[in-house]
Amino acid sequence: MKISIKKTDKNFAFIASNEETSMMLNAGATVEEGNTGFRPMETVLVAVGTCMAIDIMQILLKQRQQVTNFEMEVEGERKSEGTSSPFTGVTIQLHIAGEINENKLQKAIQLSKDKYCSVYHSLHPAIGLTVNYNVKEH
Repeated sequence: MKISIKKTDKNFAFIASNEETSMMLNAGATVEEGNTGFRPMETVLVAVGTCMAIDIMQILLKQRQQVTNFEMEVEGERKSEGTSSPFTGVTIQLHIAGEINENKLQKAIQLSKDKYCSVYHSLHPAIGLTVNYNVKEH
């Protein structure tokens, strides 16, 4: 796995690319005016959320659950003191619809968290992960 990161015409804006696509990253408008795109710590939340979403969907589909809608909100809590402000916790709110057995959903979430989500397992072990969900039929 390899990505490339290239500075744009701005001092604190970059394009990250793999073989298939690219995305804008930057330090935010408080550091340099006009910066648009994701900040690096936001991409960590994107990575954790997407990794879990893929795992959960794969497991639910193998369990023959019918998912008609899948949305997620991922929120990170960060340490506020010191120069570095790493995440201390991540909370995911999952909104899912379809014909879904709640026990199977809970099992899928637990398997992703405990076994399959490589991104979560790449984070510091002190970072807590909470997943809340609501299920709507169709």
